[in-house]
Amino acid sequence: MFDRDIIDEEVPYDGKVMMCETDLKGNILFVNRRFTENLGFTKDEVATQTFEVIRHPDLPKEMLGKMWTALEQREKWKGYVKLWTKEGKYLWASVYFTPTIDENGKHTGYTAAFGEAERSMVDQMTQCYAKVKEDPSRLDELVDKDIKNFAS
Repeated sequence: MFDRDIIDEEVPYDGKVMMCETDLKGNILFVNRRFTENLGFTKDEVATQTFEVIRHPDLPKEMLGKMWTALEQREKWKGYVKLWTKEGKYLWASVYFTPTIDENGKHTGYTAAFGEAERSMVDQMTQCYAKVKEDPSRLDELVDKDIKNFAS
């Protein structure tokens, strides 16, 4: 993993779609150029790393657990995530994950498309992250109550 400090500075999203493909364990297999440009990593640096390499420490692991549970059941998942850049800054993004199924119907991994997050959702997610970190047992209640359509 990368040793970096947390820098409380947001990197502006350039509006272009970032792509990431992982295996079933979440190991990164592919990222597009926008991913590397926005987050500051080279393709080689993130290859075989897990999603944890870009998970900002403010993003509760419990929220990602909810995402992985849905994906493991071959469900699609959409939400808002705070990503950690290589230099320690952060980037907010909307993300849409889909299971990757090969031509034989075998579940082989996941594909994520990241887009620009709406500012109103960033404000809501910031509050939700803080509440979940304070009391992880409230995750489902907070997501259902505070963040309509957080995951579907």
